[in-house]
Formats: sequence, structure tokens, C-alpha cells
Amino acid sequence: MHRSLIGIAGGSGSGKSTLAIALHKAYPNETVLVQLDDYYKTYEDAPRYASGINWDHPDALRFDELVHDLNLLLKGESVKILTKSELYNPGYRPALRNKIEWTLEPRALVILDGYLALYDPRVRQLMNWSVFLDMSIEESVKRRTLNKFSPPQAYFEEILFPIYRSVVVPTKQYADLVLDVSTPAPEEIFCMTNA
Repeated sequence: MHRSLIGIAGGSGSGKSTLAIALHKAYPNETVLVQLDDYYKTYEDAPRYASGINWDHPDALRFDELVHDLNLLLKGESVKILTKSELYNPGYRPALRNKIEWTLEPRALVILDGYLALYDPRVRQLMNWSVFLDMSIEESVKRRTLNKFSPPQAYFEEILFPIYRSVVVPTKQYADLVLDVSTPAPEEIFCMTNA
């Protein structure tokens, strides 16, 4: 069976997970969802900044493990992960850090969802198609859901905004499709990417 990888990238709160989950739910037997959020390093290994941990820096992610797992899925092998995904682990709470073990089964289409899904060249090399959901970081932060990491306001100014502009935005050049999602409803975005 031929297997393909698509990437869904964009800023925090831009609708990546909403779109990825909608695609998976529309085609549950043909897709498997891999979320970059499940590849964060531990608190001990994550990069630091003056007031705490820098969760938005690329060094906070285990890209080697992600590349390994994507290769296995594309070869038709299952992968075990610890997940906080709202799809696989709807009871996850950040304060509890209650990730669960989950087995990702190979499917014809692997969907990778993450703000830095287009950052690592090894991951891009595996992709057959990608989309970048584009909107201002200030607007996307307003859309963050309550079950996501909610740092103090200083974190946004000192870390999230600068990294979005210097690291995330440049990955837009690698996307096959850039969608302005500042105004469309989630249903419209689904239709645009599902065409």
C-alpha cells in the first residue's frame, strides 16, 4: 500500500488541530493523526529562558523521535506514544500531565499537525503535501483553547511572539498551500483543504 504524509502547520491557535481532527474524523479508516504536541521534551530537558521553560523553541521538541515514528508509520508499522491529544486522550489536563499510552496504527494517509510541522528538513522530505494556516499571532493567541498550555502574559511577549515571527513564519515558504484563516469558519477551512 502506498502511504502519504501531509503536514498542517501554523501559529498557536490558528486551527491546526481542529482541521487535523476534522480530517481524521471524516476519514477514520484512511488516516492516522500524529500531533507534534506529543513530542515535547521533558521539563528537565526542555530549553530555559529567564522566567521558566521555553516550550516554543524548536529545541523543546524531539524531532529525532518524530522522524523515526513517521518513517515507521509510512513503512506500515505501528508506533506507541504517550499522548495528550484531545482526540486520543480527551481527559488530559495540563496540571495533571496525565498522558496515556496510545498506539498509532499505519494508514494510507498520515496527518502531522504542529506549529513547527514544516521546520525540520527531514520531516519536510517525507511530506507529500502541506498547508500553513496563516493569521496574525495576536489573533491566534486569542483563540487558544483552555486545555492548551496557558503561560503568563510575559511569556507571550518574551517568547511566543518573537519565536513565531523568527521561526514559525519562515516555514510558510515550504507549504504547498497557505490559507489565510483570519476570517473563515472552521467548516470553510475544512472544505478548502478537503477539495
